[in-house]
Amino acid sequence: MILNLRSSFVFASAALAGAMLPAAAGASPSVFGARAIGRPAATQSVSFLVHLPLRDEAGLERLVALQGTPGTQAYHRWLTPAQFGAAYGPSPAQVAAVVSSLRQSGIAVDHVTQQFVNAHAPVAQIERVFGAKMATYRESTGRLRIGSTVALKLPAALTAAGADVEGLIYTGEGRPMYRLGPRLSDASATGSVTPFNRYGPYGPLWFDDIKQAYQYPAYTYSIGTGVTVATINEDDFSSHDLENYLAREKIGGNPGDLAPLPKFQHVLIPGAPPFNANGAAVEADLDTQQVAGMAPGAKLEGWTTDAIDFPADFLQAYDEINYGNSADIVSTSYGECELYFTAAYNGGNSFLGILHALHDTYLQGNSQGITYTVSSGDSAGLPCAELAYFTHPGSGKNYVNIPSVDIPASDPNVVAVGGGNLITSADSANPKDLNSTYVSENANADPEPAGDDYGVGNTITNNYWGAGTGQSVIWGKPAWQHGITRGVTRSVPDVGLFVGGCFSDDPGFVQPCAKDVSHAVLLYTAPGAPPAAYQVIGTSVAAPEFAGLLADLEQLAGSGTVPGSGRLGNVSPALYADANSAFHKGIPGFDGIGKFGGGNGHDKWIPAYGLGSVFNTVEYPGPPAGTPQTATNP
Repeated sequence: MILNLRSSFVFASAALAGAMLPAAAGASPSVFGARAIGRPAATQSVSFLVHLPLRDEAGLERLVALQGTPGTQAYHRWLTPAQFGAAYGPSPAQVAAVVSSLRQSGIAVDHVTQQFVNAHAPVAQIERVFGAKMATYRESTGRLRIGSTVALKLPAALTAAGADVEGLIYTGEGRPMYRLGPRLSDASATGSVTPFNRYGPYGPLWFDDIKQAYQYPAYTYSIGTGVTVATINEDDFSSHDLENYLAREKIGGNPGDLAPLPKFQHVLIPGAPPFNANGAAVEADLDTQQVAGMAPGAKLEGWTTDAIDFPADFLQAYDEINYGNSADIVSTSYGECELYFTAAYNGGNSFLGILHALHDTYLQGNSQGITYTVSSGDSAGLPCAELAYFTHPGSGKNYVNIPSVDIPASDPNVVAVGGGNLITSADSANPKDLNSTYVSENANADPEPAGDDYGVGNTITNNYWGAGTGQSVIWGKPAWQHGITRGVTRSVPDVGLFVGGCFSDDPGFVQPCAKDVSHAVLLYTAPGAPPAAYQVIGTSVAAPEFAGLLADLEQLAGSGTVPGSGRLGNVSPALYADANSAFHKGIPGFDGIGKFGGGNGHDKWIPAYGLGSVFNTVEYPGPPAGTPQTATNP
């Protein structure tokens, strides 16, 4: 179906730590990412968002903290969108003034939510009203974006309202957090549902291998019934791929299947591109398949964004979900270097405004009980090219990546999900044994070849593949991380699960895989018959894995009777309250900067894994998932 839409008192500190880098003279907006290839037609329509500030952001921060703190009067007492708007949204007078100003300027107003005005206008009108100089950009996927090459000048009414415009300046290309590997050569990838060997202790793994290893709730105990999980992507997922993926592990309508197909829905924001198997569909397939496998009783909404650039396109989807209160959990597997949004990388004009708009949107969702899971990144502790790589294009020189984190994972009101390599008990010598019990994990980042990552005519020499980890330069340390994480700002990630790394036959890695590196999770992608099973790695695997687990837990919290009744909101305070009891500890690794972990198993926080990897949760100690393709683990 396709729908076209119009523990102790702690709270997360939303204080901006500030951009801790000097401005770079001479740099133009968006020195990273795609390059302009020309001008759009003057008549071409461009969509954008106007964000209006919250009425009482500090008060909303306190409320969200209380809503997540057991024993308080506000605990799990969620707001409706209308209640949020009345108490914390911009005033009706502010909204009316902004809408009137836009319309008087010849801007079409499409839709007004609690925090945003959705609008569009021809290029010529946008240039006249906002002093913009619009250009067309082509991204690595071939997708075209439109944005101004100069800073905007806002009309007086928007300035007076404290408004910020998002989506009219190109802020770079969002990176999907996965890497696609070789097609599975096993003959069983052609659609047979007959049980077969699990390949060995290093994978590749199916979703139910992961469920057994991490002791997800048994199918007979909780499957996310009554919970809605949304995934957001820049392309649509394939129903065909999802159905074949689940059927491989006996979820579907075939004789002998152990469970029915989950309910799923395609949600297309106006302007969203049609399904494209050669575009970003791999990410969309990966997210939906992992969520559906982890919580097959949940309803799945696969959102596809429109042509606004990243992260404004995701911001619009988040806002629509908040406005309709339509999902309980939202999973995102895109990101980009946080430093690239600071003034240093943008000629003194920071893009912190869009990160603040994202934060306000997460706050609204949290106040309504919505939980956000986000991939921590795939470049280990080194996700950002040093500034000189961009400011001296074409020099042919060697530069390096530097420590940082990705957005939106660095926001304190999302759960940033990292992880590493999972080793299980799977026995390649016994073709009838499907057991995948937990043995160990590591987070060893894999070196990748040097390359010109953004095509500027220079080389980056220290690329690594591994879960993103590090400290924010924008967000202050949330209260629930005090006494647990290093540094004085927000640390990423919060939790870890299976990510995988280093395909043994992939020339994209510098050296042969270590023997203790699990290769991949399995994914069905590319429509057609027979279906194609591919290997894939990345924190794009881990974030929807965790979203699925949360859906299982929300069913238990709400007894699966009233949709939304078991919502968990911002779960980070509860996760950190269980820092020493609900996670695998002592996980060793290397994040491209240094070695860590592997000690006595009492680490409070581990790079790449955060608090550690999740296993059968303390709060809901029901029976865990057993052997794959059995009644407890389809």
